[in-house]
Amino acid sequence: MRGLTGSWDRIELPANPYVPSPTMKNLKTLLLLVLMVPAVAMAQVPRHGGVNHRQGDQHRRIEQGVHHGSLTKREATRLRKREAAIRVRERRDRKLHHGRLTIGELHRLNRAQGRADHRIFKQKHNNSHRP
Repeated sequence: MRGLTGSWDRIELPANPYVPSPTMKNLKTLLLLVLMVPAVAMAQVPRHGGVNHRQGDQHRRIEQGVHHGSLTKREATRLRKREAAIRVRERRDRKLHHGRLTIGELHRLNRAQGRADHRIFKQKHNNSHRP
């Protein structure tokens, strides 16, 4: 029993694999920062393409409804006026912030477009057809 006669203060225990070393903590912190920087940068990009794209889609849906007869002229006129009001609101909001939309303005526009989207669907499927 050779091991029992030696001094206990010189025995080195193996490192615990479940306790991260200080360099591992620094590496994880660095990795987290590297991954967060692009996310923050992407949040700052103006997101006006989505609003305009959706307006174009809604305009095409109205025109398609008129072409196929699922929208009457009166229904199409009302829907176009609502779309125009959304465009006016967007222009006004952009003018206030040098061509950009705040998050609140973007949410309001998306909500208005969602309501307009719903109205287009309801009008196209309400069984009133153009003669």
